Amino acid sequence: GKVVDENGQPLIGATVKVKGSSKLTTTNEKGEFFLQDVEEDTLLEISFLGYKLKEIKAAANIGDVSLEVSTGELEEVSVVSTGYQEISARANTGSATTLSTGLINRRVSTNILERIEDLVPGLILNKQGTSVGKTNISIRGQSTISANTEPLIVLDNFPYDGDLTSINPNDVESITVLKDASAAAIWGARAGNGVIVIKTKNGRLNSPMIVSANANLTITDRPDLFYQPRMSTQDVVAIQSRLFNENYYRGTENNDINNVSHGALPQVAEILILQRDSKISSEQASGQLNELSKLDNRDQISKLLYRPSINQQYALSMSGGNNKSNYFLGTGYDNNLETQMGNQLERFTLQGKMHMRFARNRVSLRFGMLSTLSQLERNAIVFNPADPYILLRDANNNPLAVPTYRQGFIDRSLSLGLLSFEHKPLNELESKNNKQQIYDQRMNIGSDVLLFKPLKFSVDYQFGATSTGTRQIQDLNSYYTRNLINTYSQVAMDGTITRPVPLGAILDNDHYSNRNHSLR
Repeated sequence: GKVVDENGQPLIGATVKVKGSSKLTTTNEKGEFFLQDVEEDTLLEISFLGYKLKEIKAAANIGDVSLEVSTGELEEVSVVSTGYQEISARANTGSATTLSTGLINRRVSTNILERIEDLVPGLILNKQGTSVGKTNISIRGQSTISANTEPLIVLDNFPYDGDLTSINPNDVESITVLKDASAAAIWGARAGNGVIVIKTKNGRLNSPMIVSANANLTITDRPDLFYQPRMSTQDVVAIQSRLFNENYYRGTENNDINNVSHGALPQVAEILILQRDSKISSEQASGQLNELSKLDNRDQISKLLYRPSINQQYALSMSGGNNKSNYFLGTGYDNNLETQMGNQLERFTLQGKMHMRFARNRVSLRFGMLSTLSQLERNAIVFNPADPYILLRDANNNPLAVPTYRQGFIDRSLSLGLLSFEHKPLNELESKNNKQQIYDQRMNIGSDVLLFKPLKFSVDYQFGATSTGTRQIQDLNSYYTRNLINTYSQVAMDGTITRPVPLGAILDNDHYSNRNHSLR
């Protein structure tokens, strides 16, 4: 037989293979091929690079076999998005790493930062002390000590100053990290710490409507507080006993006696003071110290202040297009119960895109919008006791006070009519109501006009608005409120109390808003 293209020209080097076997041959300079010992009606597979595979039945004289050109089935050329344009990876002179949708979705998380962690060489994510609006990302190390160390974030070709954690990972198509000085040639001085280019999903031309739904549920156990070894309670009691015998705590005790300050002493020191002042016997002191040596507060901290985290993520999207336009519409809902009691995150996202083409594809219009509403609750209790024998509750499940001042000072303050200085961490969970709401909106419009190849005129405009509201309530029963009121209270000789900070709850309202217009 002879293998030809659609125009009847011979295809040199086309492969002709007997289906299901290793027997094959290739066409010569005239496109002809010949196979021996092949039974009639046996299927032959004929293939050539850039053409569709064709199957035919074997015969003594097959004649001409025409192959069709394959469109859209060649391997996609690797490209790098700089935020301004997409260029071939070979043409890119700088260092860049591109993450596709497949890589981004390997890890299940509602946080886009956690999805790219450990995927990009040279990118380090510092999880400690991350605050809202800060990424705590470093690319190829720290570039400065005191100045801004944040990399530039580019979202759909525009710099993004919002909270990166508010971006729904299910809406992201690719992420490109530009690491070296070549990024500064595009974005200027802001690219000194690197650039992270995020491209969100689009619909495809000539594609039927595709509806995609995604649901994730991630349950993570509470942290193991016994994983990191620490000094035993018995050793702590022994060291504090030795320090007491060496008069280490004498200065704090004298400050309390002289009404200078009233800071709390370790419970071991309080027991030994009672023994020294002959208020308890040495046997009683030894028994109480022995009981302290048996305590370890990590069990109570784990059970009362932590819980298994439950992260729920739901996403629904619809995309498609014809030969003149394409569209994408996606929505998502996330609900994260964090491992610390009292902390929670809810997020709602809505994204839409439309791309239309006119005048034989020489003119195009683009529209896009992205809206995100995040609601955070931050009511977790920070409990880092200095001593391992300080417990949160007693054997009857009654909340216990954490030493903040010496007990004698607390009792005297109550007798004068001041509020209690006792700090019971378990009661604080009911005394705090801290909420934060972040609303972020982006609206884009753009147009391309092909004047003549390869000259093209493009214009893009973006309106961005970010609003952050924080509402913190500390009621009268909270330690923060009671301590603040007592600190500024004045007790007269006749027992009259003057309170510059009046009795009542404390409400802090903080609001921040930002609007920006960008034209490119």
